[in-house]
Amino acid sequence: MSQVTNESVCPPPPGRPIDAMAEVQSLDKPEQIRNCSHLADHFICRIFEKYGDSDEIRLIFDRSDIPASLKHATRLKRQGQQDLIYYRITPSTLITSHYEKIKLLSHTSTKDELAKYLAEPTIEHAERNGARAVVTYGCKCKGTKRDISYLKCPRRGRHEDRLACT
Repeated sequence: MSQVTNESVCPPPPGRPIDAMAEVQSLDKPEQIRNCSHLADHFICRIFEKYGDSDEIRLIFDRSDIPASLKHATRLKRQGQQDLIYYRITPSTLITSHYEKIKLLSHTSTKDELAKYLAEPTIEHAERNGARAVVTYGCKCKGTKRDISYLKCPRRGRHEDRLACT
């Protein structure tokens, strides 16, 4: 009788998962970043600088629309009595200061839009440069390879977990 190991059920991923929103939050803000288009360019450059030598870049934008999550509870506690401002994310959405970037990331709908806005050009950049990348945001998972079924893990259901499956 053969023994089933963790690797035989779900092979180890070729690249470690990257918390994409943590990367956004840790970005420096050079003066030339005035809008979301500049932010996306800076984000993509930083991701490929830091992780470009990996076999595959796996960016995970955690969902922020799950009300019973620990992240949601933490966000509510941190926000206190502040009114959150929703920003519609477009290439020309202004980000004039570090404070604006913090406000931009405080509203869950804005955060979800920003995740989608950053995910798509990241995949396009990887394709243009021959890199392998997979990006998850909301309920979507996109990659540079047409067939990303190798990411499916029979033990897990959420796309974030599939990418982190070890």
